Amino acid sequence: MLRSMPAVVPALPPELPRDGNVLTEWIGQTPMRLFGWRIVGTPPALSKMVIVAGPHTSAWDVVIAFAGKLALRLDVSFMAKHTLFFWPLRPLLRGFGCVPIDRSGPHNVVDQMVEQFASREAFLLVLAPEGTRRHVDRWKSGFYHIARTAGVPIVPAAIDFENRWVRFGPPVQPTGDVEANVTELKRFIAEAHARHPELA
Repeated sequence: MLRSMPAVVPALPPELPRDGNVLTEWIGQTPMRLFGWRIVGTPPALSKMVIVAGPHTSAWDVVIAFAGKLALRLDVSFMAKHTLFFWPLRPLLRGFGCVPIDRSGPHNVVDQMVEQFASREAFLLVLAPEGTRRHVDRWKSGFYHIARTAGVPIVPAAIDFENRWVRFGPPVQPTGDVEANVTELKRFIAEAHARHPELA
């Protein structure tokens, strides 16, 4: 049953990089309104950060996250294999905010993303820290090393399928204490109801 509650899209701080137009905003907001989704809060007023989104148990997580990106007109980036960047996919992927990652080159993924942060005035990188839709006991640590090496905060974004909201949490500055920092991020995301709770 469709919900009639409109999507709540808060105003963004001016420091956040923006993208899109009225049409892409409408494309993002329309399905959120139809299905009763809303966005709670906004990322902090910073031009660079790593956003960890979860819990990730379904392909629908990606759909909701992308609809939220369009609805907010938020300029965020995602990592994608460099082999996917061929014509005619290349302009489409870049338009979606995808950044090519070459896993066969001399520089690892962390180095490549740190270079992206260093070369841009604004860069918001979104990752799923579980790295898979299956249940995992530990998050992959790549996102943490990217943020710490680049000197940027990590912001949790929780996707709740029971309450139908996407909620941004407070930034966590990597201190080098991986366990403490990741526990704080996990605590925020664990409050959300996954689409498949048994996999969270």
